[in-house]
Amino acid sequence: MEQFSEYEVKQLTGQGECYIHTHPKEPLTQNSSLQLQLNQPILPVVDGATLTYKQDFVSISPAGASVHIYLPPAVKPKEYVIFMIGSGTVTVHADGTDTISGNATKILSRSWSALWIKSDGSGTWFDLESVVGIGSAGTAALPALFFNNDTNTGFYSPGADQLGFSTNGSLRWLLNSSGWLLGYNGVIQQQSDVDYGPQCNVYGASNTAGAAPYMIFGKARGTQAAKTSVQSGDNLGTLLWQAYHTTGTAGYANAASIYAQATGAPSGDIVPTKLVFQTMNTSGIADQMTIDSSGTVSITSGQIKFPATQNASDDANTLDDYEEGTWTPTITAESGTFTTVSASGSYVKIGKLVSCEIDIAITTAGTASGALYFTLPAFTPAGIGCGAAREGAATGAMCQLYITTSGGSVYTYSNGSVIASGRRLRGSFSYISTT
Repeated sequence: MEQFSEYEVKQLTGQGECYIHTHPKEPLTQNSSLQLQLNQPILPVVDGATLTYKQDFVSISPAGASVHIYLPPAVKPKEYVIFMIGSGTVTVHADGTDTISGNATKILSRSWSALWIKSDGSGTWFDLESVVGIGSAGTAALPALFFNNDTNTGFYSPGADQLGFSTNGSLRWLLNSSGWLLGYNGVIQQQSDVDYGPQCNVYGASNTAGAAPYMIFGKARGTQAAKTSVQSGDNLGTLLWQAYHTTGTAGYANAASIYAQATGAPSGDIVPTKLVFQTMNTSGIADQMTIDSSGTVSITSGQIKFPATQNASDDANTLDDYEEGTWTPTITAESGTFTTVSASGSYVKIGKLVSCEIDIAITTAGTASGALYFTLPAFTPAGIGCGAAREGAATGAMCQLYITTSGGSVYTYSNGSVIASGRRLRGSFSYISTT
């Protein structure tokens, strides 16, 4: 161990060379000490098959001062580890036009920080690993582990069994003792130019039926240190989709979302909540469907659309179809034929229930007599159906409509014929279809 005085420049020899001096403009104070310890021999480090390096280890205690180390020319294979203890700064300078991984200098400004460099004789020192010994827990503003002299960005321990990630002097993410990664005003963003785009995959394996991956959104009022209960109307969490556009001011616009909102004050562990689904319309993003705390589904537009082709279900409690439409009934008689007759019809199908209205106009009966028959919409009856009609042009009499699997028929209530010229029959009926 050698002790150096102020401004003294000293060359140490042994396994290699190292030049060191204090900066004239920032002299050491009287009670400061500059200690340069050359430990030798250090275990050799072998690089490749031919070159062998001896490693010098330099330990420096600036005691609050500014210390400068000037490296020799990087003209032969060499390796150094420079280790700083205590407060102050240690600036390591490359010789002349040499660099340290592209930089003229490297600065150690934190206690227990170290610089590990190596030259292969090409004129460049390579920063193999700038590290910080974890001698203290650190803080968000001064993390214990930092990189490239960016002293307010790195890792530290906010508490027992915790790892904090800070940038620009502020805590961004916290990995707690349970393995939970907690964000503090942080954003996870993944960008990709591949066809399938960025993905967020969560997988889990367990033989327990109720154990599965899940996502949690938690909302509290107050602060992290002093939380208070949520209130009615508080948004508890949102899943948001955005779409990029180049119209107007280019950027991402909100396109759709699902959010949960408290609808009442908490009572014990119970928080009344509704789930709201939003999509973008011509006026902007808007609530479209809500499931309230009682399970009631409300649709803002008041519409549910079913596919044009029914997706039939065998479940008795499943509504699998809804359709509104019209059809043109074909009118025939039990015997004979009509000279002039016309008809129109409309229907509403809900599940298997078909409800119809029919309008039949007999202008000229011709030779038609007996029962009046009409065809049904394109839904085959599963059994018998009934309805009623009124003749409104001549007699005002009520009539019966009878539905079978082969079609519909009209009779008077006494099972007589309703066929005559100048008659108008209007009625309604319903039946259960096979699908």
